[in-house]
Amino acid sequence: MLLLCLSSKAGEVDSTGTSGGIMQRVAKALIADFDSTATVSQSTGFSFIGGPHYDSMSKLGLGVAASYSYIAGGQSADARLSNLTMTADVSTAGFCSLEAINNMSLDSDSKRMTSQLKVEYLPAYYWGMTYANGDNSDNKIRMNRLRVLFNSNFMFRLARGLYLGPYLHYEFNKADEIASPWLLDGQSLTQRNYGAGLSLDYDTRDNITGPTAGMYLHLNQVFFPRFMGNRSQSFTRTDIRLSYYKKAWRGAIVATDLRAMFNYGSPSWATMSLLGDS
Repeated sequence: MLLLCLSSKAGEVDSTGTSGGIMQRVAKALIADFDSTATVSQSTGFSFIGGPHYDSMSKLGLGVAASYSYIAGGQSADARLSNLTMTADVSTAGFCSLEAINNMSLDSDSKRMTSQLKVEYLPAYYWGMTYANGDNSDNKIRMNRLRVLFNSNFMFRLARGLYLGPYLHYEFNKADEIASPWLLDGQSLTQRNYGAGLSLDYDTRDNITGPTAGMYLHLNQVFFPRFMGNRSQSFTRTDIRLSYYKKAWRGAIVATDLRAMFNYGSPSWATMSLLGDS
């Protein structure tokens, strides 16, 4: 993917009348709905970044991200910052996406809560459920789908940098009519998936939103049983993320990021793991 970015910080934007000021008020409203005791950090506040990008699937696109830092739960001014990030993306292939991620640090960082809400329209291709179908180029069909995703965890600190807590997941997928319905293996074009499990974090980063050193390991173990309302057979998912940051020289940071998702059992067509997440 090719990405070009332009950025701005809140200190450089008029907070009363510009687009930055509008986004700042929206962020305040969202945070206030969730935590009425939250206060804004005057040292960081609001910033945004945006620019064009290109990849083989979504083609030429334009993405914008806004970030808002604040202190949650009425903590002191030197408490670890929480962060709300909102992103929007559109492309010439018809792809569009809206996303909000809220990372909250509570009680002197002894508790953490992360929530994600994402709505996207995905024009893509589909080959079928099995390896044999996927290996058959004649199966390639157009599949356009609407996807709504929500997940949240609430973790407690077990030791320095180590957190563990419950995790909830909801995902809605609805595809348009497709040329070869038999490739769905009898499943519906509309899928609702409900999951619950555990989240584990090991975090030694010096800064959550702009790390320059340390590592971050995130592990989700999620169960999607039929009794929770899943139409397909029960399945389990393991989601892993490993990030490492190190200063190379003055002004330069080497950042690495490894992610993987594994499904066990019988996931629906909408929840299968994707190579490269595409």
